[in-house]
Amino acid sequence: MVKIGDALKRAVEEELPTPEEPEKKARISSLLMNANRRNIFKFLCQRPCSSAGDLTAGLSISRATAYWHLKILIGEDYVESFSFNNKELFSPKDMVSHGDAMLITAILNDSRCNRLFKAIIENNGANTAGLRESLQTTRSITVSLKKLEVVGLISSVKDGNQVRFFPTTKLENTVKAEGSRLKAFRRTLIKRMENEHLRPIIEEIKGSGLVILLHIFDQPEEILVPYKPLEALFATG
Repeated sequence: MVKIGDALKRAVEEELPTPEEPEKKARISSLLMNANRRNIFKFLCQRPCSSAGDLTAGLSISRATAYWHLKILIGEDYVESFSFNNKELFSPKDMVSHGDAMLITAILNDSRCNRLFKAIIENNGANTAGLRESLQTTRSITVSLKKLEVVGLISSVKDGNQVRFFPTTKLENTVKAEGSRLKAFRRTLIKRMENEHLRPIIEEIKGSGLVILLHIFDQPEEILVPYKPLEALFATG
């Protein structure tokens, strides 16, 4: 890891756009000084568009605790929520653009859809039976196939009495389109942490993301912010 030094140096070098909204008055303390809220925010930075159930499983906290802190984080614009497939999902504020990017992120957060998408990439043109064999499952994959097709990650072609599935370039194109938004997100987040006296120090993980090193009650705390969260989610989901 290479320390950059000044927490805003990278943001300045990126020549990111200035946020349109006026800056809020600097806080004396930060919401992230609370361990539960900090852990929830750290989790969502790596897995945007997660549900409260994902948080309870990943952080070993109760659903009530998750919702309590999410409400506070949403109220202060650290987190935003949206509805997808009758589920409420949460993401760091302005990390993922509304529309296709948010829907694709939500789909890739679904482990079944993620594994199936990988299988389609590895078995280009496979039919349903072939994909189930690749996944070593006897369960139906129809619903997951439909989800992937609806958001444009895959396409299907009728071949006699078979339907064959192919990956599209939608994920690659969306990752590229999100680049400017993610730069702005990083800049805004770092500046807010500066204003809230968290003394952030920025480190880089071999080009894959930033580690924001904070000082909470003089103890170091790290928050990982991937450069391309969609790619990271696809790789680890």
